[in-house]
Amino acid sequence: MEHTSTFTRTSGQYSDIVSKEMYTFEDKNGDSISLRPEGTAGTARALISNGLQNSLVKKLFYSGHMFRHERPQKGRLRQFDQFGVEIFGPSHPASDVECIYLAYKFIAELQLDGDTTIILNTLGDEVSRKRYETALISYLSSKKEKLSKDSVLRLDKNPLRILDSKDPFDVEVLEGSPDILSFLSDSSRDRYLFVESALSDLGISFKRDKNLVRGLDYYDDTVWEFVSSSSRLGKSQNTILAGGRYNKLVGIFNSGVQIPGIGWAAGIERLSFLLKNAESLTEPEPISIILVPESRMVENTESKKRIIGYKLVSMAMRVSSLLTENGFRSKVIHSPNVGDFEEAEYPTLKKQLSIANKSNSNYVIIIGENEIKDNKLVLKNFLENSQFLCRFEDLIYRLKSL
Repeated sequence: MEHTSTFTRTSGQYSDIVSKEMYTFEDKNGDSISLRPEGTAGTARALISNGLQNSLVKKLFYSGHMFRHERPQKGRLRQFDQFGVEIFGPSHPASDVECIYLAYKFIAELQLDGDTTIILNTLGDEVSRKRYETALISYLSSKKEKLSKDSVLRLDKNPLRILDSKDPFDVEVLEGSPDILSFLSDSSRDRYLFVESALSDLGISFKRDKNLVRGLDYYDDTVWEFVSSSSRLGKSQNTILAGGRYNKLVGIFNSGVQIPGIGWAAGIERLSFLLKNAESLTEPEPISIILVPESRMVENTESKKRIIGYKLVSMAMRVSSLLTENGFRSKVIHSPNVGDFEEAEYPTLKKQLSIANKSNSNYVIIIGENEIKDNKLVLKNFLENSQFLCRFEDLIYRLKSL
């Protein structure tokens, strides 16, 4: 959570995130609080709050839950996980290239379904953007009757947001809109050409989209999106990573400090939909540990009951600890029972094997009184329907050899 002003002051009062998507409420002190819809603004606020601006450069990353009141659909959730990186301090376009290159390597390493295209643009510096906005408003005003209702409202409040519209009538109008490259200052033009040249020299292909502006108002100069062609995502959810430069953002939280920044973020859920090798990234099923009960006569009766002794439990804990220390997940099989444990019967070996099998364990370690006496364990392989005895000391070796 953050104070609502963290986002209203940075993302833009008329951005979709602030005007439509934030979960906002008052706390007991009457302060306006919001569930974070994105991570960059909060990271910039934390930079100032914790005095981290006193020792730049800072390269940071974050991962956590984000919340937006959107229409839930595949790749677009009201609660989602986001991973991001931020660099605070350098203004040289070398940091722009580093950020984009890091994102490129990150996405390439995941080997996602479909092709990924890098979309690149610049929003220019403040002077460039004002010149461009004047020309854009003039052009869009002449086409006002063709614009969507939302874009007409944005024309006076935040015209750059119109460039992000997916409305088919707006898209048609925007095809003839002015190009910001014609309005860039020398500094912004040189920065953008530096980034393009460096990416080309690295062999990284990209496309420029003059209408790419990103959905947050704090961006300036370089912006980019990574867009997937995979059919697993809808066209409106095909952006899998996005970022840009924000040289004025930190100054919003401390007017006496101007710290350049740049970064990107990616939605974990969208990336997970595109994983080709998802199975190899999932955690292996835990190895089940089964304790074999003994049938003993119940005192003062002629009946027997299945029970386990404390030595079995102690051995199970030692086995579990050994597995964990060597990178294996494990779980001791239990069965629900009610009442005093001395009156309850422990589940049979057959019952416990059934539980382990249903929980998709590939391997089972069986411990009984005889195994404890001989310092041995029974290792059962569900995959091959086989089992064998092994010493406690040899357990890890035998598991790794399977």
